[in-house]
Amino acid sequence: MSVMNMAICIIYDTRRRGRATEKIANWLAEGMRELSGRSAVVKRPWEVKDLKYELIMMGSPIYCGRPMESIERFLKSRRGELEGRRVALFVVCLFKFLGRRCLRRLSDLLPTPPSSEKVFKGWLRRENLSTREECLRWCKELVGTI
Repeated sequence: MSVMNMAICIIYDTRRRGRATEKIANWLAEGMRELSGRSAVVKRPWEVKDLKYELIMMGSPIYCGRPMESIERFLKSRRGELEGRRVALFVVCLFKFLGRRCLRRLSDLLPTPPSSEKVFKGWLRRENLSTREECLRWCKELVGTI
């Protein structure tokens, strides 16, 4: 059995740097560091070398009704490495019903069901600070699983 990093990895992609999905990924990392006492790294799919983490959080914004292709490709290509790993999925979307549908799509690409799923409400112009609070609530929930 391989040695796991005592860490959390948040993997996300986005087309718009500095906007909702990137901010949410960073808020999740901050929350997990603060609440778990473990290190948490934020990476884009092509930056990930291995998946030897206690918890892997994968996220995508929704464009044209779908998660980003890069996240879907990552899940497909790393499916074998994700076997037996604790994976939590999140999407950033303006509409919860669409977000849930996209989470199902991503979940179907995993070898086993995710340990948790979350739809975060994104924003177009002004940052939604209630989303930051929602990130912290989800982090509290996840810390209890590691």
